[in-house]
Amino acid sequence: LRLGDLLYKARDYEEAIANERKAILYKGKTPETLSDSLEDYWKMNAWNTLGLAYKRLGMYDSAFAALNTALNLANQKVHNTFWQGLIQGNRGDVFFLQGQYDSAEVLLRIDYERSLDFELANASLSLARLAQIANNKGEQTKALAMMREAKALTEKAPVDYFRAEIYAGLAAIYKNLGNADSAYHYMQQFIEVHDRVEQLAERNKAEIVSLLMAN
Repeated sequence: LRLGDLLYKARDYEEAIANERKAILYKGKTPETLSDSLEDYWKMNAWNTLGLAYKRLGMYDSAFAALNTALNLANQKVHNTFWQGLIQGNRGDVFFLQGQYDSAEVLLRIDYERSLDFELANASLSLARLAQIANNKGEQTKALAMMREAKALTEKAPVDYFRAEIYAGLAAIYKNLGNADSAYHYMQQFIEVHDRVEQLAERNKAEIVSLLMAN
């Protein structure tokens, strides 16, 4: 499971999928470990990561299937409010990528509202997605207010990947508003943070090598 998560963060999505599936299906080879399988919480986590990896590969039907399984576990066995919202938000992100904005908005709003009490960084990303939808609909004033709120949230709980998304979103909004200076400023901010994200991906690859050598 740990290897699958690292492979996802290192952007090796096909290998991440293969390892997450192995983790879900794994059974011990001796009588003592025959029932050695993931607990429901970690199964939910694994199915969620599978959905994210499929999403990155553009395999949206597979992404929905994996995320639906994760959501069923969150609802029926894990009963975790935060994860219920998070997985709904990930489903909303798939709708967003397909241009189905009405369906995406409903699910991303659920994720945003529930994440405010548990995970501000995740709330910032869902709100940024909602702002992108507003921008794509030509509602730049609304989009800018939402993206500024997302930026404020990520400053309280900084995650570079999310910050990169927000800076890119702000650049796009200001471009549509005809404000070239602000668009340029946030594009430069995006490039700076994006470079750090790339460096993190490389460190994850190095950790994968260490993990494989240790096992």
